[in-house]
Amino acid sequence: MEPREINALVLAAGSDWLLWRVLQPPVLKADSVDVTYRSGFQTTSVPRSELTMIFQGQVVQRARYTAWVQSYVFGVGNGKVMFAAPAFWFRPEDVAAFAERLGIPVRGDFTQRVTGVINEAAT
Repeated sequence: MEPREINALVLAAGSDWLLWRVLQPPVLKADSVDVTYRSGFQTTSVPRSELTMIFQGQVVQRARYTAWVQSYVFGVGNGKVMFAAPAFWFRPEDVAAFAERLGIPVRGDFTQRVTGVINEAAT
């Protein structure tokens, strides 16, 4: 193979991998130690023992336009938001089963806007 062909092959493989990674739906996983949320190139892990609730609320999503998006908000003891997963990608029964497996409650009804701290009084 000529260097030009190798460069084209590397570029094509890199482009394919980039598209595959960006177009994948987000993933929620839990093991005995951590709960992990992966979306695109961003991965967030939280110790399983620290999670206290999954709150169904709205979080702001900034892109070309700003919008409030219905999301499953994962919070710790003081109500601090650790990460939020857009509800569009996850079925309610799957999130309920995930929460049951973690031993934490699912609260809220997607009407409250959440900005960094989950308001316990509204749950």
